[in-house]
Amino acid sequence: MLTFMRQSGDRGFLPCIEKLGTESVDWRVRVAAVQTHVALCGFDSFPFVKRAVAAAMSPSTQRERDCRYYIIDAFLNPRWESPPMPEGHIAEVCRWLLEQIGAVNDILLLELYDGYLLKHLPGYAHSRQRLALASREDLDETDCGGNRRENLVIAVKAHFDTVPPSERTDLRIRYPGLPPLPDDPPEADASAARRVWLITTVGVAALLAAALALLRRAKKAGAA
Repeated sequence: MLTFMRQSGDRGFLPCIEKLGTESVDWRVRVAAVQTHVALCGFDSFPFVKRAVAAAMSPSTQRERDCRYYIIDAFLNPRWESPPMPEGHIAEVCRWLLEQIGAVNDILLLELYDGYLLKHLPGYAHSRQRLALASREDLDETDCGGNRRENLVIAVKAHFDTVPPSERTDLRIRYPGLPPLPDDPPEADASAARRVWLITTVGVAALLAAALALLRRAKKAGAA
């Protein structure tokens, strides 16, 4: 039935598809519904995809973890989308993934998010947001095979061994409102840093104003 809906190209089926994507008992039907929705709507499926993921968050069984993974893969994988996602839409998706990446403890999802962000978000590779993955101790790799958490941590640490601290970017400059990072200074330190910055900025501005006033006075004296 979902294959027929997808091939028909008729968006009139969307209410039925969305019901199957969030309420079906069989997780494979939910995944197929998302694939159908994305094939019909492309980026316009984004709000529905987020609802379908939320519906698969509890209980946290292996079945639901598989469901979340394949739902997000159906949205991020270009083979389900027609036409390709424009750059502005990709930026919106990247913001959502950055908001999720610190809260998700499913190693397979983190690998999926990390791979997509590396490919589509300039600056992510050298970012503090990616570096934070190396300190995650809570990752769930149940039934994944191998030591995926260790492999991810090793890969991230190996990359940042080649990136000087001065070149590590903070994507909160581009995306204000992203979650805090584990290595952020305590709030007291941050407040003190802001006060020092403000005092320094005001002091520099005052010195520049004084210098400009002296320069104008000297020009007037020379003209006289």
